[in-house]
Amino acid sequence: MHPIPLFFYLEALIVAAAIRESVVHLNWGGWIAVYSDNLNTVQIHNSLAALPSMNWMLMDMVNIILAHDVDFRVFHVSGSKNTIADHLSCLHNHDTSNTVPGLSIQSFQPPQRTLGATEK
Repeated sequence: MHPIPLFFYLEALIVAAAIRESVVHLNWGGWIAVYSDNLNTVQIHNSLAALPSMNWMLMDMVNIILAHDVDFRVFHVSGSKNTIADHLSCLHNHDTSNTVPGLSIQSFQPPQRTLGATEK
């Protein structure tokens, strides 16, 4: 098994979780755009090719996408231009709310598989 740097794993997980959470709020056949400052994360989500230890994440995301007939794309944005993600990753929620008035910030619960839960 290839070791995955934790920051890359977490970035990929957040994008997959964002897509998974978003599909339930869209009309059938909708579109999702996600922006990430991590090129590896952008590439694995757009190519659907990853290390074997991360394939479960992509497969789960694709199953949700297909079930809701949603298209998605992950775009690269440089970290210096991604002020919202920077504020959120530093837990500066007040700064985020000032940048985007009316933004709803909610907690994130990772999928159980990422927490070491066993599959049946």
